[in-house]
Amino acid sequence: MIRKVMSQHRNSWRVTAALFALTGIVESFAFGHLNAFTPPYLEQLGALLSPLGMLAIFSLAAALSVVGFGATLLLDVERQAASSGA
Repeated sequence: MIRKVMSQHRNSWRVTAALFALTGIVESFAFGHLNAFTPPYLEQLGALLSPLGMLAIFSLAAALSVVGFGATLLLDVERQAASSGA
């Protein structure tokens, strides 16, 4: 069964697109929880919030801007591997 699914995955762009969508959703949830629960935790520790809040905002913006490039790069590598017969 697993081999059948894996062989279908190598031949279907829909499975790859679904995998990227799923990982994007999981990443969004992770960053959402990080941004929601880090400030109250840091308040309990007595840490300053403003510099850390700016760091969280910039890290989220950087991650969201890189997701598309990573997907494109991975698809290019997959095409090159398929064309070389690997």
